[in-house]
Amino acid sequence: MSTARPGVMQALPADNTRKGEVLEYVFNITESDLGARIISAELRQLTSELKDAAIIVSGGAGCKTKEGFEQCIFPLAESMGKFLGQEAMVGASRLAVESGFTTRSHQVGQTGQTVKPRVYVAVGISGAVQHLTGMQNSDIILAINKDPNARIFKVADFGIVGNLEEIVPSLTKELNSQGA
Repeated sequence: MSTARPGVMQALPADNTRKGEVLEYVFNITESDLGARIISAELRQLTSELKDAAIIVSGGAGCKTKEGFEQCIFPLAESMGKFLGQEAMVGASRLAVESGFTTRSHQVGQTGQTVKPRVYVAVGISGAVQHLTGMQNSDIILAINKDPNARIFKVADFGIVGNLEEIVPSLTKELNSQGA
């Protein structure tokens, strides 16, 4: 058996010539089998929307608050999606998720989802290696950060150094004025 994080490898096209037999096995594990007490059990369906997105706008700790995250990241994602003619999704760094700015389903990185969109915008993300691992293979990376030495700029194709509270609203407004 082997495992790989989602988005790390390219999926091969389906081979409809192969036939197989589906075997169903129901596991009946009891608490006594485990030597532990089962508090709850549930079957979860993993979402694959973020990893399949063509455009991702991610926010990090630089957004400072949940309100700052929502006021910067969501409008920029919507405007960028309209401008580029595709739906844009919102991503986040681990620190943004742990700070309560958004839910874990938005987390990009080693402990989140591995993504490879056409366009990845990192807003207020310093570029911890765990985050870079999950997004560095994006086709085009735009980083916005006030620290000119932030690690995110080492993988970015384009970088804007400055205050995201000024840059993001201006960028959003410009995208909207261009017919977004």
